[in-house]
Amino acid sequence: MSYFLIFLGVLISSFEWQSLLLLLGGVGFLILIYVFLIVKTDQVIYVLKLDKGFDNTNFDLGNLTKQSLLQLAILIVGLVIMFEFLSDIISFVQYEMNKFGN
Repeated sequence: MSYFLIFLGVLISSFEWQSLLLLLGGVGFLILIYVFLIVKTDQVIYVLKLDKGFDNTNFDLGNLTKQSLLQLAILIVGLVIMFEFLSDIISFVQYEMNKFGN
């Protein structure tokens, strides 16, 4: 029990209260976004007037087939992966060029 109190005292004395307030503020902001976008959806649609100009409730994809949609999804995922690692590739090439330049 005494070790727990010592640990608790060290934790409280070394804890930054600004970090706690920032964390609680971030969590509160996310909860606020959840409430407005999920629970109060009708009010958001009314305030932003998102229901005007949509006479047709069907979403027409034109002549896209399942295969072309799958190809598009694979292309998008591939581009995301490529751009995610592009900075690593550029820094590696720069490091290798600097290594041989010296």
